[in-house]
Amino acid sequence: MNKIVLLIYFVPVLLLGYWLFTRLVQPAKGTDATATALAALRKRGADLTRATTIQSVLSFETRAAAEAAAREIPSAWSTQIQELPEAPRWRCTVTTKMVPVYADLSALAQELEATAMRHGGEYEGWAADA
Repeated sequence: MNKIVLLIYFVPVLLLGYWLFTRLVQPAKGTDATATALAALRKRGADLTRATTIQSVLSFETRAAAEAAAREIPSAWSTQIQELPEAPRWRCTVTTKMVPVYADLSALAQELEATAMRHGGEYEGWAADA
């Protein structure tokens, strides 16, 4: 009798734990741009276990805003500012080398999006050389 009661309580807890773990660690395909991009890289046969060059793009209306945002980027990453022929007029490309892992790329995107917003710009996304 005690084993049955234990199973009645234990199995749902295990199932709930498994469901939460899969949701937090590996989001469903297509849930956001990062998950979609990683799925596309995986489909192309990219080795997602090795570090690769990641380029992220921020866009701004003024050079001053692009330069201010670039100054906030960690020194371990490189930045390049270029003028565009049409609005938004200025692009700040941020380049870093990292293993393309969902959690790390999401954190990178959030950090760069916040930086762009502080300076009146937009975070446009990332691309990998993988």
